[in-house]
Amino acid sequence: GAILVIALSTMALSFFKIFVWILFPPPVILVSLLMLPLPMVIQNGLIRLCDALLFMRPHPGLKLTLFWMCLGTTIITLVACLQSVFERMEEYQAAKHSGGTRADALVKLLASERNAWIASCACASWIVLHRYRSLQKSYNILEARVTEESKKDK
Repeated sequence: GAILVIALSTMALSFFKIFVWILFPPPVILVSLLMLPLPMVIQNGLIRLCDALLFMRPHPGLKLTLFWMCLGTTIITLVACLQSVFERMEEYQAAKHSGGTRADALVKLLASERNAWIASCACASWIVLHRYRSLQKSYNILEARVTEESKKDK
């Protein structure tokens, strides 16, 4: 029984490491690049890069794009982290009321709260990336139209 618990906790820990190092940085980096005041040509290139990365289909038979797969994974991870927070909170309350050692339960509670915050920030960053990319794309199209119209008027 104890070996199974250790294996499951190690697997969960390694999944969260993978989550933090693979699913968290891309939207943060892409949003940061899109927010830089760069020339229109570079902004359009970054938007095309985002479109190519976010909306590629990993498999031809799959209808989901990479963006929706990543967002879905972050949402599922967030729900799992929140469930872990509630479970750890119950363990901490039980340890507090039973008069046992609360330090271990508190450490586990704080670690699961940290993971929930990281997962929520990752989820929010994917959503912000999608919204900001679409707004920047619309802005660039409208700005190009205005520039084109102003050149016609001259």
